[in-house]
Amino acid sequence: MRYFVPFLFALALLNGAERVAIAGCMPGRDASNMTAPAHALAASLRGKPVFARIHADWCPACKATQPTIDALRAKYSSSVTFVEFDVTDAKTSAAAAAKAKALGLAAFYEANKTATSTVAILNPDDGTTVAKFYNDADGSDYDKAIRHARSELRSK
Repeated sequence: MRYFVPFLFALALLNGAERVAIAGCMPGRDASNMTAPAHALAASLRGKPVFARIHADWCPACKATQPTIDALRAKYSSSVTFVEFDVTDAKTSAAAAAKAKALGLAAFYEANKTATSTVAILNPDDGTTVAKFYNDADGSDYDKAIRHARSELRSK
C-alpha cells in the first residue's frame, strides 16, 4: 500500500491529469501514513488548521497555483496557520528543513520535499493529514478541506 498511492499519482499525471487530490478526497482513505505518526506540533501551530506547502521558485506548478494560495491566505489569515517550505535551492532547503523540525513538521517535510506544489491541511492537535493536494488551483478543494479540519477541531 505504501507505494500504491504514489503509483496512482504518477499514473494520473501521465494520463494528463492537471491536478490530483490525495487523501481527504478519497473516501475511507487513512491519511495518517502521509505524515509522521500522530504527535503534537509546535505550540505556535496549535488551535488552527495548518496549511503546509512545499514550494520552489523554479516550479511551474507552484507558479500556476500561487494566485489560489494568495487568495486562500487572504481569506483565512486569521483562522488558518500558513507554513511554506521553500526548496528552491540547497540554502533554502536547509532553512526549510530546520523550520520543519522546529515546528514539528519534519516528517511531513521529509516525505514531501521533492514534491513541489504539494499542500497538506494538517490537524494541529496531532499532526495528522486532513487532506493533501498536488498542483491544485481550485480554491474550493482547499475550502472543503479547511472546513473539515475546523470541524474536527470543534468536535474535540
